[in-house]
Amino acid sequence: MGADMQIATIAVPVHRTEPPDFDKARRMIASLDDAVLIAFGNVDDVDTEIRNLLPELDPATDVVDPHGQPMLDLARRACIAVVDGLEDALASREITSIVAGGYRIFVSGGLSSGDSPTDAAERIWNTSLLPDVVLRAMGFLLDYSEPRARRTGGQDVVTDTDVVDALALCLGTRTEWGSDEFEWIVKALTKVRALPGEVPPGQYVENFLQRYDVDPRTSPFLAEYVCKEAAEESAENDTALR
Repeated sequence: MGADMQIATIAVPVHRTEPPDFDKARRMIASLDDAVLIAFGNVDDVDTEIRNLLPELDPATDVVDPHGQPMLDLARRACIAVVDGLEDALASREITSIVAGGYRIFVSGGLSSGDSPTDAAERIWNTSLLPDVVLRAMGFLLDYSEPRARRTGGQDVVTDTDVVDALALCLGTRTEWGSDEFEWIVKALTKVRALPGEVPPGQYVENFLQRYDVDPRTSPFLAEYVCKEAAEESAENDTALR
């Protein structure tokens, strides 16, 4: 049987400047007062998972209670072992990282015929056993399957979604709208688009088309927001250029 490539990943927002807070995770685990909160990824055999994480445990020790719930002290120790292992893994040479889609993704892996390709990969996979709140406490993301649409902590990066949120908050948190709100809207828009009013309306449409390769005059959604005169002016300019 041939070997297959296996990869383990875990991610933080790309603009996060602080290292993962492993100590905070340990404190949070120690504060959990109910083993039900530690589901170990809803695995079928909690007993085996805990024994694998705590290899020094006496085989005669009861790991779960008569109801199948893990003993709280052992559950805490097992979770802390996962955090310790992840901290060691991220400091090892078996880990590298890449930046993609607004994330810094830590990666380890290699060819495997069934076993973990690296110790670091195994330790990353073990994080699936931790409660979500513990992963968040360290600064890791639960889902990084889609590019991040909003700012992730950096003060120098503003996205379209940030601006939409700003506009919604500007208008939604006030009962009356006036010139101040208009100025705030323009200021927010200039974070991601050319300053409105800086060029003639028709030219603004043309610049938009050239910059974003989208003709707002033919977009079913955007066309509703293009002033009729601006659309006609830009169309006349198109005709003159032909």
